[in-house]
Amino acid sequence: MSLLLNKWVLGAVAGMLACVLTFGAGYRIGYGRADAARLAEVATLKAQAETWKAEQAKAWAEAERKARQELEATQSRANALAARLDRSKRQSAAKIRSITRRIPHATAGLDCVFGPEFVRLYNEAIGAAAPGSGDTGDGAVPQAADPAPVAGAPDAAPAAHPGLRPRRAVTPADILAHIRDYGTRAQAMEAQLNALIDLATDGGNR
Repeated sequence: MSLLLNKWVLGAVAGMLACVLTFGAGYRIGYGRADAARLAEVATLKAQAETWKAEQAKAWAEAERKARQELEATQSRANALAARLDRSKRQSAAKIRSITRRIPHATAGLDCVFGPEFVRLYNEAIGAAAPGSGDTGDGAVPQAADPAPVAGAPDAAPAAHPGLRPRRAVTPADILAHIRDYGTRAQAMEAQLNALIDLATDGGNR
């Protein structure tokens, strides 16, 4: 009886030991597989992150390159337009000098004068005075103590002051001198406007 009991106990212990060993081996195998899967997933995530970082760096570099090209192109267009405006100013200055030299010849022998009503209406027509105000405002016919010599003198410069009040008559030389200055101003403003339109249009089409 004791021998049978001992055999049974030994068999039970051996079975339990076998179960423990089997469970431990299975646990180790399962843990190893799970850890390998985890490491593989981490490696995949790291690779994806590195790829994303590389793509982002490439995108930023491309955006910076395009922005730099756009800035250089805009600066080049602005420089070209500035040079064009500078040429226009020089041409206008030469034109003013030419017209000023020719005024005395063009008005030689003309004894007519224009009275206050003519001056007032003239200034209203060009927008230099409010209708009926009698004020010539900016851009009006320039006033001169000696109108003909000043307006027609070869070295005369464009008048910068508001202009003649319609209390005195003006000569044809005064009128030509004013049209010279007024036309120069209008052409300069037109050149600047065209330059801005060209810059905006060219920039929008790029």
